[in-house]
Amino acid sequence: MKKRVVLWLVVGIFMAGLIFVDSAPKAQQKVITWTGQSCLPPGMPVAVGLQDLCDRIKAASGGRLIWNAKPAGSVCPATKEWQSINKGVLDFAATGGSYLVPEIPFGSIVSQRVGAKISPLGHMM
Repeated sequence: MKKRVVLWLVVGIFMAGLIFVDSAPKAQQKVITWTGQSCLPPGMPVAVGLQDLCDRIKAASGGRLIWNAKPAGSVCPATKEWQSINKGVLDFAATGGSYLVPEIPFGSIVSQRVGAKISPLGHMM
């Protein structure tokens, strides 16, 4: 009989511990903010698409990851986003591979949509 009382006491303490440990306050999660830029002015398809992507990332992460998209030329010169990412000035960009050509000769190939069944700029129309 004593063993049964001790067993129930241990089980009760264990269950109470689970309740109190689980109800401990959680630490506030850190918000991560990235800065990016479009190579084209506001209203252009690339800039609109980038802003849409930023809004979707914020919603999907519950506000924990925020991408701030800036218009062309506001953080670094337009078409120089690749170099700015490399230097750590920007975290992301909506730009074209053809702007890589001075540094990487095959850069324009990077921006082509092979097998998409549309012209390379068809996705912008």
